[in-house]
Amino acid sequence: MSRLPEPPAEPVPPRRSPLEIGTYLVLSTAHITLKSSERLNSWAASPPELQPIIIASTCYGWFISSFEVEGEAAQAVPVEIVAIQSFARSLGCQYILLDCDGDVVADLPTFSW
Repeated sequence: MSRLPEPPAEPVPPRRSPLEIGTYLVLSTAHITLKSSERLNSWAASPPELQPIIIASTCYGWFISSFEVEGEAAQAVPVEIVAIQSFARSLGCQYILLDCDGDVVADLPTFSW
């Protein structure tokens, strides 16, 4: 029977990588309204130049940027998505995965749909 290796006596410092590595937050789709979900679907199906936020659809939700939207495009972004983006930025996250199995957090409103 083989034994598991012993953990190192001192923490191993993280390896530096030449690759760019980002951070994203996984949240429940319950944090958006049905109307906003329809808007996200529409944006995800549109060419990038017509999307007010960076977005890609997934099997169970959407992957969106947490970047602050400015100018006229900001008016198109639903208020709960603006709140989600702000929450993600406060945690140092560059992107958000809105997923049906994602976490529900008390700091954000939830919607039944």
